[in-house]
Formats: sequence, structure tokens, C-alpha cells
Amino acid sequence: MRPKTVVIIAAMKLVGIAVIVGAVVAVNLPSGSTADGGLRAETAAAGLATSTTDAMGAARTAVTDGEPDQAVAILTPLAEANPADQEIRLALASAYLETDAEEAVANAYDAYVAALAIGPRTAEVEFQAGTLASTLDRPQRAVEHYAMAQTLRPEDPAPALYLGLVQQRLGEIDAAKASLLRAVVLSPDDATPLGALAQIALDENKPGLAADHASKAAAREPTRLEWRLLQARAHNRLGEPERALEACDALGEADRLFPAVASARAAAYGLLRDLAAASDVLAAAAERYPSDPDVLFDAAVWHEKADRLDAAAGFAGRAAILGHPLARSMRDRLRAEAGDG
Repeated sequence: MRPKTVVIIAAMKLVGIAVIVGAVVAVNLPSGSTADGGLRAETAAAGLATSTTDAMGAARTAVTDGEPDQAVAILTPLAEANPADQEIRLALASAYLETDAEEAVANAYDAYVAALAIGPRTAEVEFQAGTLASTLDRPQRAVEHYAMAQTLRPEDPAPALYLGLVQQRLGEIDAAKASLLRAVVLSPDDATPLGALAQIALDENKPGLAADHASKAAAREPTRLEWRLLQARAHNRLGEPERALEACDALGEADRLFPAVASARAAAYGLLRDLAAASDVLAAAAERYPSDPDVLFDAAVWHEKADRLDAAAGFAGRAAILGHPLARSMRDRLRAEAGDG
């Protein structure tokens, strides 16, 4: 028998003995017995507590030893035998998250929900349950958990931030703004809520506000691609291409060639009427991402604008091979126009 099997069986025996002892006492306790019956009940309760403690210890050892499946096997019957014990449910949730099982996150979430039902409801457990609900694509449940975590611990910026991000995802924009602004107040050095507010402002076609939020986010995390990209997009919409390019230039070379950033840079050069520079940006991005049909198609578009038609046809052809829906017709048109010429 393998050692881990022994651990599981031993722990299950501990649980089983406790349950059996309790049942025997309950069945055999005479109705008129008081002192003797009370002593037996206390003895049974002590045995149950000892067995539970030992089983919990065995589960913790299993997790520490890198065998979370053992811990789950120990804790599952323990939880069934102790339906009002929150600590066991929390330990089971943690053990599930250490496993590689396909349903690990769903099982862990169910364990957290059971723990919350037992009580007490704490901000930490609500927050963890909210994060798992979001991971499981259950955003409404995530909102419920994060909102409760915020109520239980109003000084903590994390529930406000995560609540706002999920509300943004659900399209509950007014509520998202309120949550994200709360997160900014509670954690003024955190760039993430400011970045989320910048994206919301862009979506609402408020580029000035978006640029302000994105600038503040970038001030906190100067090399974060997302914030510089939001800055660039906002300044392009404001007709401020130089500032858009400044935002992109704050990034490293590899990030400047990232497809979305390259597109924003090309748009800025387009606003400056420097079509050659715009096409050069996309050519460099296409060299970095040769299997991305969208980058190749964008390169074709900007090369055509720059009157670099042979190169445009080449990029369109490559994009067509990779399945871009508009590339084939563009390639055929450019080839036909070249033939007519």
C-alpha cells in the first residue's frame, strides 16, 4: 500500500470512528440517565474533536507534501460528517485550488459558498468567492460577493476595484464608475482603477477625460503598455498625434511593435500626414508578428495609403493566406490595378 493511501485511510478512519462513537452514544443513552449520560456525551464529543483535528492535520500535511488530491480525499468525508464546521469547508476549498482537476475551481467555489452559509461571513472569504465566481464566468455572483466584501471591510480598496471591473464587464457603467472612483480614493497609488476609468471614458467618447485618467495611470506605472495605449488612443481622438506618439515612445521597442500600439502609432503618423512613417511602423510590426493576419492587413492598408502598392499587395496576399476576411479582395484589386497600369 502506498504511503499516501495509508494517510487517506487513516484520516477517514478517524472521521468514521468519531461518527460511529457519536451514534452509539446517541442510541444507547438511556432516557433517565443524566450524569452518566452526560459523561458519555462529553467523551464522544472529545473523541470527535480529536479525530477532526487529526484529520485536518493530515490534510494540511498532504497539501504541504504536494499531494492536494489526498487532502481533498480526507476533507470531503470530514465535511460531510461535520456539516456546521466552516473551517473544514475553507480547508477543502483551498485544497481543491491546489489540484489539477478540471472542476477544481467550481468545487472550490461551492466549498466557499458552503462556508459562507455556515458563517461567519468575512470579507476575505467573500472576496475569494467573488474571484472564483468571476473566473467561472458568473459575473452576477461575483458582484454579490465583492459587494458584500466591500460592506464588511469598507476601508479595503480591493473589493471596490474588483467590483468595478466586473460591473464594467456587465455594462453597469454608472455603478462601475462609482466603484472604481472609490478604489482610487482608497488606494491613490494604484493605476488599475484609473486605467479602467480611462477605458470607460473612451467607450463613452470622452477622449479628454480618458486622456486625463490614462495620464494619471501612466504616471503611476510609466512602462505599462495598457496605460500608454489608452493615452495614445485618447490623444489621437483629440487630434493630438504628437502627444499620442510621446505616449508610445515611453514604451520599450518590443512594446512599440505590439499590434495595438503599432496601430495607434500608425494612426498618429496618419494624422500628421506622414504616410510613409505610418507604413514603416506596420511593416516593422508585421515582421515581428508574421502570423497575425490583422497586422498584415493593416500593413497592407497603410502601404496602399503611402502609394507603396507592390508592398501593399504582398501584405494583403499574406493576410489572405492566413484567413483575413477582407484581404483576398484587396489583394486581387491591387493586382488588377497594377495590371491595368
